[in-house]
Amino acid sequence: MSIVGTWFSRIVGAAAPPPPDEDKKDDDIKDKPRLRVGTGGEVPVFPPLAAVLCWGAGAGAWMGTGRRLALWWLWPERGGMMGNNSSATTSWPLLGGRLVVTAGVLYSSLTTVRACKTALEEAGTSPNFKHVPQITERGPFARRRNSMYLALVSLTATLSITFNSAWFLASAAVLWSYLNYVVIPAEERYLKGQFGVAYDDYCRRVPRWF
Repeated sequence: MSIVGTWFSRIVGAAAPPPPDEDKKDDDIKDKPRLRVGTGGEVPVFPPLAAVLCWGAGAGAWMGTGRRLALWWLWPERGGMMGNNSSATTSWPLLGGRLVVTAGVLYSSLTTVRACKTALEEAGTSPNFKHVPQITERGPFARRRNSMYLALVSLTATLSITFNSAWFLASAAVLWSYLNYVVIPAEERYLKGQFGVAYDDYCRRVPRWF
């Protein structure tokens, strides 16, 4: 979905100041339908901020409770599933494996973000929540409608492997629920109102997640 490009300019890089001839264009889109972000808006919490909050909640639960909730079915550790952080031990090969998995998912997530940003720019779509002039159907958006959100959830879930802690799996579930039941439905209603049958056809051809 093109609307989820909102947070690209904040993650990948700040947008350049608009040229003078863009001022009128900016004024023209102010009165067009758009999603509101923040308290009272259709999107209460900016998606990247929601991800950061979930990461912080997972880390806080781990450190605050003193319980790792180790994924013992993958990496048995001294102290068991409820072993505390100080007593839990692991071998260097397992630690190396965790870091390799983390690096792989991080690389894949960043690659997806860049590919989505490129697709949005090639389609001439403005990467923000204010107004979407057209549906972006190229690049990752040709395979799934929420590729960037999937990258966020995948990265959050991978932290459970990185730190061998189920707290981050819970954080990923919370993030997915927020995106799937709050953010995405709001975006879909907006895009349905903007593009009608064309968007319905896009939804039939391209899945929301997988």
